[in-house]
Amino acid sequence: MDKTIITRIDVLKIVSCIQKARSTNSINNSEMANLIKKIQHAEIVEPINIPDDIVTMNSIVELKFMDSEKYVICQIVYPDQENHRKNRYSIFSPLFSAILGQKMSDEIELEEPSGVTKIRIEKILYQPESIADFPF
Repeated sequence: MDKTIITRIDVLKIVSCIQKARSTNSINNSEMANLIKKIQHAEIVEPINIPDDIVTMNSIVELKFMDSEKYVICQIVYPDQENHRKNRYSIFSPLFSAILGQKMSDEIELEEPSGVTKIRIEKILYQPESIADFPF
């Protein structure tokens, strides 16, 4: 796994979401700590400079669960846009905070109560910045 790369706009919006969630107690401490740590260690770039093989907010990705060989297509969104029926999942979810800023073909290990789950980012089907759909 290479260095995490996140756009400046995504960082600003994520921090705002964290602050709002803290004020309403709708984020747990470990979710918050993971996101803050990720942001603190990330390379922050302007949206126009992000490589098109990096998962950004609102990206639609195909993930492969390595242990089951199961593939899923989903979108990483802000908490207020989450809709599981439409496969839109919040950045506050451990899986989606883990894939943010990662590169296509990266493998992520996720600690779960049942053990470690390995997930690979198979494809990025849509990345807003790659088509100049900038979130301003």
